[in-house]
Amino acid sequence: MLIKKSLFRKSCFRIPPLLIILLYSFSTVTLSSQVVSLGLDPKNALFGSDVNDPDLNLLIRVFFQDRKFEATALFESFEAIGYQNWGLGFGRTIKPFKKTDMEIAPGIEGGLIIKDHNFGFLSYGFNTDIRYYFNSFSGLSLLLNLERRTDLGVLYNDKKFIFSVYLNLMIRFKTGKNFKKERF
Repeated sequence: MLIKKSLFRKSCFRIPPLLIILLYSFSTVTLSSQVVSLGLDPKNALFGSDVNDPDLNLLIRVFFQDRKFEATALFESFEAIGYQNWGLGFGRTIKPFKKTDMEIAPGIEGGLIIKDHNFGFLSYGFNTDIRYYFNSFSGLSLLLNLERRTDLGVLYNDKKFIFSVYLNLMIRFKTGKNFKKERF
């Protein structure tokens, strides 16, 4: 086979067994919808930052919603700086305007950072997701994220919070009994 095994070790799409179990347990609960979101940091993609040239900082999220609350599993990969983050989050879903397809979802998250293939760094943060659905199955979101990365404190003695913005494409799947009762 022409594909090297090292490519699979570095692949950003390996899923630890614990995350699969958590995702499955979330999906068995009666919920109104499940959403898969794929996004990127537009600033890093277009202009880069102080530590990297323009490159993709990808964010994949799966969130499970009922009428007011949601649970999120996320994976972020920024290969230019050797960074990956696996995380879980919890938030509240708010519909600020009646009869619109807009949602605002403030929340908290925690995660495990893998920096240059080294495990053991934790992250925690706060985010607000502003979502607009074009129809009952697809939409866009703007995720504002403020994250404390402990890897920066250990590696560079930098203990600041990092602010990021992600632009996401969302696909929503109907689940549960409550989906038809809600306006999406």
